Amino acid sequence: METRKKLEELYSILERLERFRNVIAVLSFDSSTICPEMGREYQDESATMINMLSYELEKGDEFTGLVKDLYAKRDELDEYNIRLIETLYEDVKNNEKLDPELFEKACKLFDKSYRVWLKAKQNSSYEEFEPTLKECVEMQKKLVSVREFKKDNCYDTLLSDFEKDFTQKDYDEYFNLLKEELIPLIQKVKNSKKKIRTDFLSRSFPIQKQEEFSQYLMDVLGFDKKKGVLSTTEHPFTNSLSRYDTRITTHYYENQFISNMYSVIHETGHAIFGQNEPDEIYNAHLQDHMSMGMHESVSRFYENRIGRSKEFIHLIYPKLLELFKEQLSDVSEEELYLAVNAVDLNNPIRTEADELTYSMHIIIRYELEKEFINNDKFDFKTLNKKWNELYEKYLGIKVRNDKEGVLQDVHWTNSYGYFATYAIGNAYNSMYIKEMEKELDIKKCIANNEISKINEWMKEHVFKKASLLKPKEWIKDITSRSLDGHDFVDYLKAKYKEIYDLD
Repeated sequence: METRKKLEELYSILERLERFRNVIAVLSFDSSTICPEMGREYQDESATMINMLSYELEKGDEFTGLVKDLYAKRDELDEYNIRLIETLYEDVKNNEKLDPELFEKACKLFDKSYRVWLKAKQNSSYEEFEPTLKECVEMQKKLVSVREFKKDNCYDTLLSDFEKDFTQKDYDEYFNLLKEELIPLIQKVKNSKKKIRTDFLSRSFPIQKQEEFSQYLMDVLGFDKKKGVLSTTEHPFTNSLSRYDTRITTHYYENQFISNMYSVIHETGHAIFGQNEPDEIYNAHLQDHMSMGMHESVSRFYENRIGRSKEFIHLIYPKLLELFKEQLSDVSEEELYLAVNAVDLNNPIRTEADELTYSMHIIIRYELEKEFINNDKFDFKTLNKKWNELYEKYLGIKVRNDKEGVLQDVHWTNSYGYFATYAIGNAYNSMYIKEMEKELDIKKCIANNEISKINEWMKEHVFKKASLLKPKEWIKDITSRSLDGHDFVDYLKAKYKEIYDLD
């Protein structure tokens, strides 16, 4: 009875913490979307104040005492509460030595970092961002150094933050496989005599009609508009603000309509995950405890395995012609399919990359992160040059400027170790797709506009335990196998062999 009472008391505090986080998330979403430039700093300061209230509550004796007491008696709890208490206990122990002044300084620095990065990107000037980036990396190292639970080195700790218990060893093994298999395949595509028509992709597509098409895509994929909205931002993202509020963003380019198309599909994938976590997870305050790799596996499943399939292009082709008859009247369904899957070896932008080269964009970021986190004497002034050198080495791409290079992503304004999860997600979804195929004709479901059947399978097998299990446990629970990158490699080889008529 004592344990149950303490759990109820803990739940009461968690409810208050979730309200704080909801306010912070709303402020953050607003700051990244519709907040005027001159208002961002004040709004970020407001978010920092709420963050401090949340921090003080989490550091309080009542909260930490309850967590420690329940951790000692966790064998009396069910599996949901065991997972909750173990996670909270690790957080409590990691925060015990975190000075409030250091925490507040970190919050302010990371808020400022976003503003500095945004301006630097607009000016295509890495030099403007470099001092702040260096300061942010040093701050993250300080934050890691005071933790109770950490890996043998800082970068392994940061990697594990996003993908629990994954280290450089896990990623090195996977990325070495990708480099070994994909670099030769990319070269074969480069040497292929087949030319894919892509001229129509840069035609002028009115923003207003792109907005209408975005809403259509969300409906087709199963986004619940009673529980979410679409907005615009510089760098598309998804944010689950609460149980019934999952928001996605996109960025419209009049002359790059598929940029928005696949941003919306990708972010809708994230949102479908957030909107379909079971009630048991929310009731146990475990929502959003899934790893970033799990999340990316889902978003890239919808973006690529559904969104770039022949069947999906067949499904949406009539709607595209309805909205963009002037732009696409001379484009066949097959030409559109090939175009959205074409390999562009002149493209330096990660979010615009095709499936084949995408992982190389991630590997470049991973290798640079590994270098500047592990090397305390790293010269940050050279980071943009190292970035450009790796793009030429792995993809043969000459980066034209910092905006298209080292400044293209928002992630390094406050976090390190995230990028690798984008690539591990491809390995996950390639594995669980094999399981799905045993029960569903996936291609038929897509072509017949029955993606709801796919969503139901995902809800039962992929979403249900994501916040309950650690990543390696989760993928084994779904597939009865340990992580294996070969399914993803085999899929890419088969797909691009057909597209480019390779031997």
